[in-house]
Amino acid sequence: MRTDVEIGVIVAAMAVLGGIVSAHAPQKLWQKSSYAAAFLVLGVFSVLLVVKQSNEAAATLKEEIARITGGDSYPEVMAVGQPEGWVLSVLVRGQHNIPLVYFDVVSHSQRVTADNAGQYLYKNTMSAQIPMAYVGHAMETSLRIVPEDDVDLFVIHLTAPNGNWTERLTMRKSARGWKQETQVVDSLGQSVAR
Repeated sequence: MRTDVEIGVIVAAMAVLGGIVSAHAPQKLWQKSSYAAAFLVLGVFSVLLVVKQSNEAAATLKEEIARITGGDSYPEVMAVGQPEGWVLSVLVRGQHNIPLVYFDVVSHSQRVTADNAGQYLYKNTMSAQIPMAYVGHAMETSLRIVPEDDVDLFVIHLTAPNGNWTERLTMRKSARGWKQETQVVDSLGQSVAR
């Protein structure tokens, strides 16, 4: 039975009990104690049902917010090999679709020299937006990358209503072709688990 119906039943039982007490006023101590105990039990049940209903409403609201914003899902950019270059596609890791995914791709982000450790050379920046990124379906973008060296690094900054992430997409050339490695971190720099 739904919680609001259960609360209605308790309120109706309290009204009936109140009507009985008004029509047949208790005279003896055991009658007064019985009516008081019945009101107390019904009152405790009604409070428990109100708390249950509040918790259900909060859980429903939390799920609805997650559905609208993407919840704890996160986007990841993958490169798909094509003759004219690697096409960047966005896919969602998690349970919820993510609306309005914006991302900037900084290509060829190689370390400059040993003297400038931690410094990166940014050769090119591209941007794109995905109106809705879906779980289980890679959304192809118009962006293409072309790795320049045997190892090429692309830094990708992703923004959506449910958070910000930075992804390092590393392309490595081997005898069997290109291999890609991704690492996604959240806005606090914590690695996001797959």
